[in-house]
Amino acid sequence: MSDFGPVDVQEIRVTERQSFRSCKRAWYWGKFWKSRTPHIEAWFGTGMHHALETWYQERKKGNDPLKPAQAAFHAWFIRTVPEIESGYRMMWGLMESQIQEKLELGLGMLENYRSFDQIASPEWEVVSTEENYSTKIPKTRGRLAGRIDLIIRQPDGSIWVIDHKTRGTQPDSRNLDLDDQLTGYAYLVWKTLKVIPGNIIFNTLIRVQPSPPRQLSSGKFSVDRSQGTTLELFLQTIREAGQSEEDYAPFIAYLTDQGYRPFFNRIGQYRTREELESFEERLFWEYKTMREVGRNPLSAVPEPNQFCSRCEFLAPCLMKERGDDWISYLDSNLDRVVS
Repeated sequence: MSDFGPVDVQEIRVTERQSFRSCKRAWYWGKFWKSRTPHIEAWFGTGMHHALETWYQERKKGNDPLKPAQAAFHAWFIRTVPEIESGYRMMWGLMESQIQEKLELGLGMLENYRSFDQIASPEWEVVSTEENYSTKIPKTRGRLAGRIDLIIRQPDGSIWVIDHKTRGTQPDSRNLDLDDQLTGYAYLVWKTLKVIPGNIIFNTLIRVQPSPPRQLSSGKFSVDRSQGTTLELFLQTIREAGQSEEDYAPFIAYLTDQGYRPFFNRIGQYRTREELESFEERLFWEYKTMREVGRNPLSAVPEPNQFCSRCEFLAPCLMKERGDDWISYLDSNLDRVVS
């Protein structure tokens, strides 16, 4: 059985390049097919992006962003839940309560984000939010494109690129100096705005909301460091209970030093002109390889890697290698991508 025909690659996205390098077959099949069952954490991340777009639009206007961002998240949630229900079909009864919990989680994360944002970035001047950028790939007819979550200007006039992430755990800060997604966004800004960003930041929101400290049978409050509270919540709780801060001095010092690290993380790297020029050279050859694979689907070979077990194409990929009816499997278990 053959593949689905050639793909005319004219534009490549910053975020699809990692997929292409990981596995050419998954990249190629992804042009035609997509998972029928929604990935809940990716869906939730889209909602938080939607909320943060509103957040920084309101900041740009000089408004308190919390309520508008929460309203945007809630409206997005109501609008998209029917798609999730449709995707899970017979399993919806098992998933419904988990999905509803995501609404409270998102609203709570945004509530906590206000204090963090006020402390961590009061000086940010918002330049653009969720804006598309595109530039010609030198010596080709192709283009590199990407949607940049946030661009801000610092008091010193430097431009920073911010990429929002939601994660279940703290991000790994190793190898950021070689992170190709960060470099791709920096390259887009350099070519379109004619300035090299002063920094490129992953703005990570951990999928957890803080809770008040647990009250013990003695009437005192727990100082367990794993309970997931904040300095603000802890002080509010003991004051409302009429208890003395002096009794909790070591734990208060710990919470002060910890800040918002369990809930939010901002890490990033600067890219030099030389690094961006090196990226441009790689981009040229990468685009040419993409074009060749798109023109000749037989070259979209499987490339086993650590992501295979989570790939929606794993079963049909194995079926194709064995000579089984893999196209019927795709028809039955995945949805066609609408151009």
